[in-house]
Amino acid sequence: MDENQINWIEDLKKVTLKPGDVLVLKTKINPTSDQIVSIDKIFLKVFPNHKVIILNPGMDLGVISVEIKQEGSNHA
Repeated sequence: MDENQINWIEDLKKVTLKPGDVLVLKTKINPTSDQIVSIDKIFLKVFPNHKVIILNPGMDLGVISVEIKQEGSNHA
């Protein structure tokens, strides 16, 4: 599995996060500023030391990783 792939939580039972994991929450409605603050506070309490990204409807988040060529190497 690609390390940048988001594993969507289908059924919430128990979530185990590794250091540095970021939670991504997709919404079906546009949350208000107050709702975003509330969600952020809840996630900080439940998942301390982890960030949460809240995506509005129609938004998707992805990552393209680029390998950096090391000096003196012929490999990308």
